[in-house]
Amino acid sequence: MELVSYMLIATLLLLFWAYLGYPILLAFLTKIRKGRELNSALLCNNQYEPHVSIIIPTYNEEKVIWSKMKNCLELDYPKDKLEIIVVDSASTDRTREIIEKFRSESVKLIVQSERRGKAVAINEALKHANGEIILLTDANAYLDKRTLKHIVKHFQRPIVGGVEGKYVVSRNHAKPTNVIAYEESLFRTMENWIRERESMIDSVVGMVGELFAFRNGVINKFDENAIAEDFDASITIRKKGYVLIHEPNAVVLEPSASSLSDEIKQKMRRAVGTIQALFKHYYVLLNPKYGLYGVLILPSHKLLQVISPFLLILLMTLSIADYMITGNILLFTPALVEVLCAILGVAVLLGVKFNRGVKNPIVAGIGYFLLMQLIVLLAWWEYLTGSYSVKWEKIESSRGSPS
Repeated sequence: MELVSYMLIATLLLLFWAYLGYPILLAFLTKIRKGRELNSALLCNNQYEPHVSIIIPTYNEEKVIWSKMKNCLELDYPKDKLEIIVVDSASTDRTREIIEKFRSESVKLIVQSERRGKAVAINEALKHANGEIILLTDANAYLDKRTLKHIVKHFQRPIVGGVEGKYVVSRNHAKPTNVIAYEESLFRTMENWIRERESMIDSVVGMVGELFAFRNGVINKFDENAIAEDFDASITIRKKGYVLIHEPNAVVLEPSASSLSDEIKQKMRRAVGTIQALFKHYYVLLNPKYGLYGVLILPSHKLLQVISPFLLILLMTLSIADYMITGNILLFTPALVEVLCAILGVAVLLGVKFNRGVKNPIVAGIGYFLLMQLIVLLAWWEYLTGSYSVKWEKIESSRGSPS
């Protein structure tokens, strides 16, 4: 009986830590280290302008590539210190034809005869990149004009190996009437808050693929079997002794998936990639050799995220078992709350499926949380059965205007 009760308490504490305890600790730690962070920022020279290579992998991106190329060429950065490398992986639409209209000395197009995954495309581009700083970005991600200036200033500090931008869901896709995109926007707001504070105490848990910059040479080749190549590369950079910075002023806008099927497809890929990277770099977890990144950030932010569904299942099982053993109705409360939330969550997801809006953000949040837990469970199945592919699947509902 005591063992079941102890396990119940431990499970509750882990779930509390994952969703409340960890953010609270970050808020405390960054408050006491804020002065140190400001002093580091003051050491940066805003006139620092190294040569930058922007890499854009594409596959059938005719809907967005014109806007993307214009966006990159209009960045507030010296044109003689900027090159754009587009790697097209066997597109069957007008993507290459559109890129050809922008071809110049500073705009390169590399054509691959077959699709072999995003990491393969990035590796091909790296062979042709001349910049001191490499910036990876997606074809449907739009950068604020001063993004590069905000990003490159951090590389004046030799310890900085990578810098990410602040990913924001574009306004047209984040309306309350669009539950999936609206909840994604709220999630990203919280995620950015956490990442900024992780960056202040050590390193952000992983660079976002929409805007990921690193020193040329710190990674010579991306793992071509990696699903989440950005997360895998981030851990690799941190293992080499560099830190990873979140720059909140370097804003990147990207439309979110606005359909349930696209959201599941996108989140499933991210979850499988996270699981894969954690297994590959397992020895970083709880390892003091990698500072707070290994001891606190990686296990709290990512490990607990991918085992959260199992903790919820265990919590319900232990709650029911403890109630049956002791007869104490209070011990049944966690199971009851989970059942009620599950019913509410299913109702929300059915509403989304049949285009019925959910106006209450708390109710919508419960539905979104349930969806994420189901996706992680499915991701574990895909990873363990090996039924996944390194080829990225384009999310059609996220191809649109950045405004």
